[in-house]
Amino acid sequence: MARTTLIYPKIPGSNAAPLAQCIAFEKYDGTNLHWAWDCELGWHAFGTRRDRFDLDAYGIKEFAGAHPELESAARLFRQSLEGPLTAVLRDQNCFNSSQIVAFTEFLGASSFAGRHREAEEKRLVLFDIQTEQGMLAPDLFVEHLDALPIARTVYRGRLTGKFATDVRE
Repeated sequence: MARTTLIYPKIPGSNAAPLAQCIAFEKYDGTNLHWAWDCELGWHAFGTRRDRFDLDAYGIKEFAGAHPELESAARLFRQSLEGPLTAVLRDQNCFNSSQIVAFTEFLGASSFAGRHREAEEKRLVLFDIQTEQGMLAPDLFVEHLDALPIARTVYRGRLTGKFATDVRE
């Protein structure tokens, strides 16, 4: 597969959100990466929010050439997330989807606005799973993926105007 372009799905603003129960997650400031899974192919592609590469030796090399500051991302995924996330997908029958996209934040202790210090240890934090039906509901995300390095839950409760204002401020 040649390098392809894609766009991260946009989530509607809080103005359109129903005033109901919600789960809010910590927002990490690193680089958004996605990892594509197919029930027949397994993990086969990855990239940033705007591009995609094959998750093979050639694609990883091509990715590192385009994003040298993210060079360790594929190795980190293979070491820390691939096995445990695959086990969850199999256990949950791929969330009734033949294709999954897992979204992670790649970051180190000093990462900011997509910039990373080369010498710092990096990690991947899983924050969303997209199925063919759409994004996995937050309660299912936490229930099934809590044993993995997922975004920290910072609030569980009713979404109110005050809560939305507090988050913006």
